[in-house]
Amino acid sequence: IDAAGNISKGRNVAIVRPEAPAAGYVAADIDTIQATSVLKPSGYFTYQIIDPSLVKEDHRYRITFEDTVRMGGIDEGDTMLTKNWTLADVTYEDQGGIDTLIDRSEKLSRTDEQPIIDGYQLSVFNSKYIEIDRTKSYWSRDSLYTIGFKVFKYGFVIGTMYPSDYMIIFDEIGADTSSYLRVRRVDLNPKPVNFKIYNMSTSQFIDFAFWETHGDDGVFSSDYYDQDLIILMEKNDQDSLIVTWEFKTVFDTTKYAPVAGDTAFVFLSKPFLSSMQLEFTTHRESINDEAAKSQMDDIRVVPNPYIVTNSWEPLNPYSSGHGPRHLHFINLPPNCTIRIFNIRGQLVDTIEHESITTGDGTNIWNGTEIWNMLTKDNLDIAYGVYVYHVDGGVHGQRIGKFAVIK
Repeated sequence: IDAAGNISKGRNVAIVRPEAPAAGYVAADIDTIQATSVLKPSGYFTYQIIDPSLVKEDHRYRITFEDTVRMGGIDEGDTMLTKNWTLADVTYEDQGGIDTLIDRSEKLSRTDEQPIIDGYQLSVFNSKYIEIDRTKSYWSRDSLYTIGFKVFKYGFVIGTMYPSDYMIIFDEIGADTSSYLRVRRVDLNPKPVNFKIYNMSTSQFIDFAFWETHGDDGVFSSDYYDQDLIILMEKNDQDSLIVTWEFKTVFDTTKYAPVAGDTAFVFLSKPFLSSMQLEFTTHRESINDEAAKSQMDDIRVVPNPYIVTNSWEPLNPYSSGHGPRHLHFINLPPNCTIRIFNIRGQLVDTIEHESITTGDGTNIWNGTEIWNMLTKDNLDIAYGVYVYHVDGGVHGQRIGKFAVIK
């Protein structure tokens, strides 16, 4: 900083002044990023507004995914994993316009830095595998056997990891009837059972096979040696039933078997898959007129009182006399007229405050106006008490006072 108060700065340095936004200011924001597909992931996206002036109004964005299959061995089975994700602006989709902004990105870790798009930056939080989420899964009442839920495996028959959440609802015999399934040389024939299975993700009851090893009465039960097995079955893209998961209970002498009225809620940890998609809408920064009216009483003059001289002002570039003076009107509406009067009611100065509009039409909702403390005749004001009147038009008016003292 030289004697005149000028700052010598390099190309990587900027000078900024923090200011309160205009009264009624509504920050740029994004609606909740939510799944619009039937199948919903366990993972999620968060966002951060980086440059609010670039955020577009009422633009709709869609996130889609591609998945891949990791081949497993006989004891593991195949696992579906997220391959990549794509972000597109689909605001004008009805007119055939889809603007792809991020194409097949493989940045799937929460530590990956994502690009800044239209003024915001996304962050990815993804689940790695499809498996039971034991922190969310539970029984409708306590003291029941532990839930056993995993992909079905028997010999060379390995189920598909279908990404849904389920309710296993227990009732009396006849609640539902199991479906036929042949597993190697074992025929699991249909029979009336005391339970039914509801897919919470698709809002449908589904088919299942029942491998009953503890008794032969259609009642789901187990003991230390034998555990009945429910084999879940879903329809694939060809509308054919395929084996997916198995449900059983882990016998425990301190707990009890489920009976009519009990329900097991099974939630899976699900990565982003091709059958899923997310959408959200952005809203640019704006002014809420009703909020601006209610905030007119927040208008202030700072510093008040003004004491000659204040430390925040630039250095005096002159050999004698006072340097530039600054008085700030803050929390102003976006457009208003400020009139300053002395204590005798004489008009000292008139200031027109307008929010800044940049060359590309972007508004900068500035709520601060700086007065140089000169009269309308370009003379230094005298010490004393002054009255100001802010005419905010549709937003209302505000009258206040400030003092200038030695």
